[in-house]
Amino acid sequence: MPSLEAAEERWRLTIDNAPVGIALVALDGGFNRVNDALCAILGYRPEQLIRLTFQDITHPDDLDTDLKHLDQLVRGEIPSYRLRKRYLHADGHEVWADLSVALVRNAHGEPMHLVSHVADLTEEMTAATRIEQMNAELSEKTARLEQSNADLEAFAMLVSHDLQAPLSTVLGYLQLLESEYAEVLGRQGNDWIERATSAAGRMSQLVESLLTMSRSDRAMQRVPLSLSELVVDVCADLDPLIQQHSAMVEVEEGALVVWADPERLRQVVQNLVQNALKYRQAHRPPVVSITVEVDGVDERGWLVTVDDNAVTIPPERREQVFGLFERLSVGGAEAGAEGGHGIGLAACRRIVQRHGGRIWIEDNPTGEGNRFRFTLRR
Repeated sequence: MPSLEAAEERWRLTIDNAPVGIALVALDGGFNRVNDALCAILGYRPEQLIRLTFQDITHPDDLDTDLKHLDQLVRGEIPSYRLRKRYLHADGHEVWADLSVALVRNAHGEPMHLVSHVADLTEEMTAATRIEQMNAELSEKTARLEQSNADLEAFAMLVSHDLQAPLSTVLGYLQLLESEYAEVLGRQGNDWIERATSAAGRMSQLVESLLTMSRSDRAMQRVPLSLSELVVDVCADLDPLIQQHSAMVEVEEGALVVWADPERLRQVVQNLVQNALKYRQAHRPPVVSITVEVDGVDERGWLVTVDDNAVTIPPERREQVFGLFERLSVGGAEAGAEGGHGIGLAACRRIVQRHGGRIWIEDNPTGEGNRFRFTLRR
């Protein structure tokens, strides 16, 4: 059987070499024994700590809580206690610590002394404080950004109105000139009117596109949304174009419900369908197929796939077309198909990113056309 001396030596070695602070504390709070780790945490030499009590080095705001737990421990109401508290370092600064305290009793059940374990939490609390500060700064920046976006949208609407009004006037007078003075102006004059009318019309569309882009940054309200119902609504709005080009827009029955802003997601779907009609192939009617499935990369999200049979976007252009004012190539498109202003896909990417997702283009499995894919959070 191990001797008492050997047992005491093992106990001494355990205390002295422990990686956390350990102290044997008298019931009045005085330190009977302290290890090197505790001295390092508190900045005192062992002989200095022995002359102090834990009350002397506890932050005044945390002392009452510590004493309350100690009283409960001595009276037998609790077997031990643990709390986060602040100590006062030898140089005066605060030291956050995780304190665990147990009571040692003699054979008769009488309290003898306390065993305290102290883990230094200063770095952890400093990091937590910094995170709180960063979150506060981020919240402030987010609020400023939202206000900036609201101001930008208001400005865009104002500019749109102020530009559209004179454009409408210009278009009106051009139409009057064409209807009233067509014979007087002659062939060249009418050609000039046609060119001016076309230019004014393009500018009007550009103003509307810029306004649409500015709206993509508005605060979103996400709600459960049936993608199949949304596609039906989009098709109803685009019905004249769909009928004109004998197009077909398909969405799987009972498509999964996604969590999104209805107006924003509608804008994404409408842009992708419109592009399929705008850049249609000359030898076949446009076909668009939309499906939804669980995202294979992130099971917490949905993957939306929009396949079309329009002019294929070259692989080297697939990332560029999401840039602002980047136009799709219309090579191979049906004669008369006009390029846009390079805003639609940029708005799509911005909206999808605001939903926490991403959007990209892949090869269409049929070998012709494009496969647009984007993710949404559930």
